[in-house]
Amino acid sequence: AAVATTMWLGGWRGPAPDFLPWLWPLLWFLLKLLVVIYVYIWIRATLPRIRYDRLMAFGWKFLIPFGLLWVLATGAVLTSGTNPGEPELTEEEIRAAVEEAEARGTHVAAHAHGAEGAKRAIRAGVRSIEHGCLIDDETIDLMVERGTYLVADMFDGDWMIQEGPRLGYSDEVLQKTEMTNDAQRENFAKAVKAGVKIAFGTDSGIYPHGMNAKNLAFHVRFGQTPMEAIRSATVVSAELLGWEDRVGSLRPGRFADLIAVDGDPLGDVTVLEDIPFVMKGGEVVKG
Repeated sequence: AAVATTMWLGGWRGPAPDFLPWLWPLLWFLLKLLVVIYVYIWIRATLPRIRYDRLMAFGWKFLIPFGLLWVLATGAVLTSGTNPGEPELTEEEIRAAVEEAEARGTHVAAHAHGAEGAKRAIRAGVRSIEHGCLIDDETIDLMVERGTYLVADMFDGDWMIQEGPRLGYSDEVLQKTEMTNDAQRENFAKAVKAGVKIAFGTDSGIYPHGMNAKNLAFHVRFGQTPMEAIRSATVVSAELLGWEDRVGSLRPGRFADLIAVDGDPLGDVTVLEDIPFVMKGGEVVKG
């Protein structure tokens, strides 16, 4: 025989109605929904009165333990409705991020296409400029003066132009890609010539992981020697991250991460795009 639950309701005790098992979960869900709606309304009403830099600092306290900070100093190519050449943050807001990061022993990387947003970020003390497509000579001089690193993902542009229509990129995104693509390469060449510290980054995820090394050929095509390009992806990137005591070189006490290739990358850096041997942490994982 089925066991009927009992309940008290207004002094009456009897079998629980059939709808009771799903009534309480429904009420609990509705209660949580009301709380979410209340919090949303409160944030919308309160946010304009909160100092933006303090609001960001509140969030950064939770982000910093996961590594360095990243700020959006300008508009973005893939973000609809934004202009890559226009600033998104004030210098004071970026400086608040830098101070918060430094207080916790880390640093800030700034997404910056446009010159004004990049200069604000550099003056505020960020450690690197990511992309740097539309920077100008003043920006480059400031990077040299402050020791700011440039990370330029030049293979991205070709991939997005080639594959964007198939992937459903909007006309706006494709237009912004065209606008930034050649400019990034011209400014990268200027930065190399001026002596800016060049680290290596690919924005992979836009194109599939595993194709990252294709960006090395662009480093060489637009001003670096093959050895400089390799160093940008090893020792210089390790310095940028503050990990030079762990990775980026083959020395006692390092992680012993290394690769081997068929051919001489100093003669043809593209041989690094096909890796037959990989050692990670002293253990062979491929080859």
